[in-house]
Amino acid sequence: MTTPADKWADLTPADLVRTVRSRLPSVLLTAFVVTCLVALALLAMPNRYSSEGMLFVRLGRGSVSLDPTSTTTATVSLQESRRAEVASVREMLDSRIIAERVVDAIGPDEFLKPRTRISKSIKNLLTFLPSRELSSYGEMSGEAYEKAIEREEAIAKLQSQTSVSIPDNSYNVVIRVELDDPFLARDAVEHALDIYHQDHIQAHSVSGSLDFFEQQCAESLQASLAAQRNLRDAKNRMQILSSDSQERTLQERIAKLELAYDETTAELSRVTAEKNGLIAQRDLLEEWIPTEKTSGVANQAGDGMREALYDLEIQEREALSRLNPSHPKYKAMQKQVVKSAEIVQGQKEDRPLTVESLNPIRLTLASSVMSNEGVIAGLKAKLVSIENNLETSQEALAKLNNDAVELSELTWIANIAEANHLKHSTSLEEARMLAALDQNGMSDLSVVQPASLMLKKTGPQRSMLLLIGGVLGLCLGTLQALIRTPPAPPAPSLGNPKQDNQHHDPSPPETTVSAETPLDGEENATTPDELAASPLPR
Repeated sequence: MTTPADKWADLTPADLVRTVRSRLPSVLLTAFVVTCLVALALLAMPNRYSSEGMLFVRLGRGSVSLDPTSTTTATVSLQESRRAEVASVREMLDSRIIAERVVDAIGPDEFLKPRTRISKSIKNLLTFLPSRELSSYGEMSGEAYEKAIEREEAIAKLQSQTSVSIPDNSYNVVIRVELDDPFLARDAVEHALDIYHQDHIQAHSVSGSLDFFEQQCAESLQASLAAQRNLRDAKNRMQILSSDSQERTLQERIAKLELAYDETTAELSRVTAEKNGLIAQRDLLEEWIPTEKTSGVANQAGDGMREALYDLEIQEREALSRLNPSHPKYKAMQKQVVKSAEIVQGQKEDRPLTVESLNPIRLTLASSVMSNEGVIAGLKAKLVSIENNLETSQEALAKLNNDAVELSELTWIANIAEANHLKHSTSLEEARMLAALDQNGMSDLSVVQPASLMLKKTGPQRSMLLLIGGVLGLCLGTLQALIRTPPAPPAPSLGNPKQDNQHHDPSPPETTVSAETPLDGEENATTPDELAASPLPR
């Protein structure tokens, strides 16, 4: 059994040509109608005029500078920053807010105003129709709602006809607007460039940053001066210029005192040991030693005694001449003479003379001992002074360590306050510079191509579109001819009977000849005899 799909599957070019020839009037009619409709549509379409403008994004504050209130790292990727800047310019220029402000500046009526005869005629015809009553929509009145709708239509029309692009390997941004009026397209591009230039300046400015940093700079200056005054008062109270230098001085002094203490202790031990050795040597020596001995020296004492004895004998004789021998006085004098004579007899005629003096070596040793005692006393006094100075220095170092904590904290606070003031001063200067740039309308954008006025239309290409419409009409005519005259079913194969039994119905095929009358009233150009005589499709 033959299905419709089998009929269309075996369609050949010969079948197509035969079908077109059999339905040629309807094919031509269909093509003519479609071409006329396309022509009417092309006549209704308004002319398109374009206008272009170009911006150049220079290397400026938008690429390498930041907001004064922001902080960043020390490095910035310049290439990525510029690419992002150009992409941002494109996105903002193609944003809805720019389209809204352009429509508000020019007026929605200019974008929606009909500019072709057909559109004007349609609008004039619509004026004769009864106008519907304007109803409010929410908080908006009917008139405001209609104006809002017109504005939205104008914005949508402008956005649909606006294209913003970035050429390859460049930092340019091209804006192109196509509208049905060349002057309107130029005005739209001009307003878009002017509005975005102001928005670009506003986007890179920070409102209130100048006043903010002026206040912050004044406050940080006062805080820095107060911190410096506190640090100065603390140094005057501690009587130090720098804790580090003072600490080095004390450490050097303590080291010298400890070294001097060790040296003095060693010297005292040495001098004490030397003194003890000298005393031991002194005690082994005699204090007096003979220095001179003379033999045969007259005995002056004996001679004196003899003279005294002689005088006593004279006195005895004188007393005997005056007194009796038994008188007591005479007897006493006589005993005295006898005793003196005995003493005189016991004296030698001469004796040796010995001269003694103090031992000079003992005296030298004693002098050395005394000198060592003085040295020992000086060394002991020196040790006491060193100990006192060392203790004083250690106490001063401990006090310095305690004061250094307070001094470091005050120094840290003063450094932070100074750094904050310098940072605020830098930010203030940047904010002042940015404010001056904003006030003078300076930015990193340059209009390298202002809005162009192109009076030559850019579209639509009516001849090309009309040609395409004619081709489309022919295609549609051919399609309707094929639908109205389907191809004949394939003839049974004369090869293998088994294959014929598998693919075809065992009943004999029926040959049906269509003698349908065409819809346009013309006679069929193909008769049943011609169909029977025509070759079978392969």
